[in-house]
Amino acid sequence: MSTFASFSDLDLSSVKEAKGVSILQPGTYDVKVLNAEWQEMSNGNGNQVMVELEDVDGSGSIRHWINVKHKTSDMAQEIGQRQLKSLLQFGGHPDPDHPGDINSIRGLYVGVVVGMSKERRNPNTGKVMESRPEVKGYRLPANDSAPVPETEDKFDDSLPDF
Repeated sequence: MSTFASFSDLDLSSVKEAKGVSILQPGTYDVKVLNAEWQEMSNGNGNQVMVELEDVDGSGSIRHWINVKHKTSDMAQEIGQRQLKSLLQFGGHPDPDHPGDINSIRGLYVGVVVGMSKERRNPNTGKVMESRPEVKGYRLPANDSAPVPETEDKFDDSLPDF
């Protein structure tokens, strides 16, 4: 490690600059899960999985907070669990039904759909929160063949004649 006595002695000629942070804009991307954390929700209403997703082409990243346990909203919990299951399934996780260790999510490659959030009011402050890019869903990555389970399609309605 080099030593220097003052700022004017600092030599950064052999240091590579850091990439700027760029949030993924609306579109579809193939991403890698860089980080996954189990967190308590800031309002104390349950637990969430935070995933940090980075575009494999290097155009940016985005974070997604997925509610997996919600004390006051069964719907929020169901939506979150479906999102997590989609991430695991489309990312090729070895056991999407029982993911086990949170670290098993890191490194998965998955397709992601990014859209804009709705403008809404902060329930604590009443201030309008501007719309921003957010994860809308997961899909298979464009150049991957993660296994997708076979499902029994149970369609009980007839198709209309065209």
